[in-house]
Amino acid sequence: MRPPKQSRSQRTLASIADAGLEILENEGLEALSVAAVVKRAGVSVGSFYARFSGKEEFLTYLEGVRRTRALEAWEGILRDPSWEGLSLPEAVERVVKRMWELDRGKGSVGRGAPPPAADRESSGAESGPILAFLSRWAAEIPHPNPHMPLEVGYAMVKGAIREMGLRGSEELGPQAGGDVLVRELAGAWFAYLTAEPPSPKAAPAAGEGGASPSPAQETHVFRRTADGAPVRRAPGTSEEGLDYFDPWS
Repeated sequence: MRPPKQSRSQRTLASIADAGLEILENEGLEALSVAAVVKRAGVSVGSFYARFSGKEEFLTYLEGVRRTRALEAWEGILRDPSWEGLSLPEAVERVVKRMWELDRGKGSVGRGAPPPAADRESSGAESGPILAFLSRWAAEIPHPNPHMPLEVGYAMVKGAIREMGLRGSEELGPQAGGDVLVRELAGAWFAYLTAEPPSPKAAPAAGEGGASPSPAQETHVFRRTADGAPVRRAPGTSEEGLDYFDPWS
């Protein structure tokens, strides 16, 4: 789709996009049709098809709009002077709360759009400013690579918010669902950020089990047999469909 050059055409396109996002947010993907969009936007069907070949191209365009609005929203939020001088737990909770509000449609980003491949770019537009902001507290994160718990923690929070959007936040309690979820997710992310890495395992002394195994040879117990004998695995392997990993490795 070519961007319109005339201001009137730009306004028409904006009306169509806003109508599509409102339908997705309030009624879901099933309710999104060309007829519903043009009716809500107050434009003709011809105006829609002059810009989009159909619903699929329109959805791709809406993802781009969401991505742009997400970036603009977070850049504006993080420039707010009230976000200065926060402690790490306060910053994490503030970020989680805004993620929840924006996802629920209370901010400038609608919700309810399908998750095509472009959704990764939309998430990246949001995560970039957030991770850059929280990186200010990198010195307080004991992980050897502070960016790891920031990145993984963001993904966990984002996934949980989306899951609750599918299930309905009312499951957490009437009128308190959002506040409860924000506190729980912020607490979990902060605990992950500030968790002390486990101490390195001591190597066996000479004569007490032989030479130390190399990282490739080292095994870990992940279950025991009925008689109590340990079953071990090498790092990066799995057994019986189980796959365990060490986030500190």
